[in-house]
Amino acid sequence: MIGGNVMAENIEKLHLDDADYITTFTRKFRNRKLYEPVNPKLITSFIPGIVREIKVNVGQVVKKGEPVLIVESMKMLNIIRTPVDGTVKSINVKIDEKIAKNHLMVEIA
Repeated sequence: MIGGNVMAENIEKLHLDDADYITTFTRKFRNRKLYEPVNPKLITSFIPGIVREIKVNVGQVVKKGEPVLIVESMKMLNIIRTPVDGTVKSINVKIDEKIAKNHLMVEIA
């Protein structure tokens, strides 16, 4: 019983920051997309655009901050740089290809 009322079937216990809470979860909360940490070795597009230039080749060693691609979006050229050191494992775009947001462009090994 909670506060003199009969406990509802959808009441759940939640453990957060060393404390226990009794709560109900909404349908929206239950169906939410769970957080996934970003993999820095997978370079994805942050905006839709058109690939204008590929600056690396498969097997090429790259250093953090080195330009990998140039993507045009809204008449602006965006230089895409690698966030990590490594070797280019795959290039998943072609010159003049239209790409959507979150499209995997380059994979670093």
